[in-house]
Amino acid sequence: MAQFEEVRPYGGAGQTVSLSLAGAIGVAAAIVADFVQKGDASAVNQVQTYLWNYFGLEIPHLAIAGLLILAGSAAVFVNEPTTKRAAFTTGASVLAILMTLMPVSERPTLASDPTVVGIPASTSQPEATPAPESHGAVNSLRGDVQPTSFEMRSPSVETRPLVRVQTATVPCEIVITLPGAQLTAINTSEISVVLHDDISRATFRLASPVRATGTSNEVTLVYAARMPVGGSKRTATGVLVADLQVRVEAPNYKIAFASAQVSDLTVTTRMELTLVPSSTPLQLQRLYTPRKF
Repeated sequence: MAQFEEVRPYGGAGQTVSLSLAGAIGVAAAIVADFVQKGDASAVNQVQTYLWNYFGLEIPHLAIAGLLILAGSAAVFVNEPTTKRAAFTTGASVLAILMTLMPVSERPTLASDPTVVGIPASTSQPEATPAPESHGAVNSLRGDVQPTSFEMRSPSVETRPLVRVQTATVPCEIVITLPGAQLTAINTSEISVVLHDDISRATFRLASPVRATGTSNEVTLVYAARMPVGGSKRTATGVLVADLQVRVEAPNYKIAFASAQVSDLTVTTRMELTLVPSSTPLQLQRLYTPRKF
């Protein structure tokens, strides 16, 4: 018995463009819905974190979304839909596949610890610069490495292997200054403070501040917690037990970053950030700001 292959009519370049556009709209709509529903746990944000952690690539949210839209448009040529509705569904399926591959992981909350504030602070106080408006580069000032190391050597053996710290914690104090703010108008639940260790890849969202003070033209918030860390990293200047980074998001201010390298767990690692006022909503800032954690 003869077998016949289905031959689909070719509608010309105009139909091809319209179907590709429908596929692009389909994946764009899926991206918006996923971001609105899941926020930080959305598939695009997970891809950003994955690319930085495993490949060291800083790619803004908007760039990844653009690549997915192109993939949705290209998927039309693979699936060969004949209607715009089918092309729309084909485009949306691109993000559906990505959502299946990328696991959803919510950041755990790290409890506040007011006792950290009473610990003598480290002399390293890195200040942060906000993410620029024009492009996605993230600027941060790293603190100097403290002289104390966690390398343990035998008296007779000078090449003793490095002892890895597995269950240690780093006392951290994060001081955030909000210029032009009033203490009575600040809602701390709207401020996001995320702390990340680049060695252990641990990421936590900090709870409410332990102290909030204000003057006539600025508000200062102090967050304090003990960051769990594990592992170590040898550098040219010594041994690091933590490579901390913090991201602060507050309404009406630019997203800001700071970082500090830690080699001594007995003193508080202090990071200070002065946020810059901005009229750009945080949702739009996240589109062009690279996301490392």
